[in-house]
Amino acid sequence: MFRGHFLKNNLVDAQAVRNFGLQLQHRAERVALMMELLAAKEFSFHFQQGSIFADSSVMEGQEAKEYLLGNGFLDQEFQIFLEYGRKWGIM
Repeated sequence: MFRGHFLKNNLVDAQAVRNFGLQLQHRAERVALMMELLAAKEFSFHFQQGSIFADSSVMEGQEAKEYLLGNGFLDQEFQIFLEYGRKWGIM
C-alpha cells in the first residue's frame, strides 16, 4: 500500500504518486457505488469529521450489512453503528 511504503521510506517518486491517485480513485468509486445502493433503500447521507454517514430508519443494521455483502462489498469496507431513539407518547 502506498501509505505504508511512503511512511517507511520518506522517499516518493512520480509513479508512486500516480499509483496512490489510482488507489484513491478506486476507493472513491467503491464509496459512490455503496451510496447509490443504499440510496435505493431510502438511506440519507451526511459528511462529518472526515467520514460519510448513511442513516436509515427503515433498514436494520444486520439487514444493511447483508445487503452490502450480497452486493460484493467486503466487511472491512464499511462499519455499522446502531443508534436507537426513544419516542415518548402522552397518556
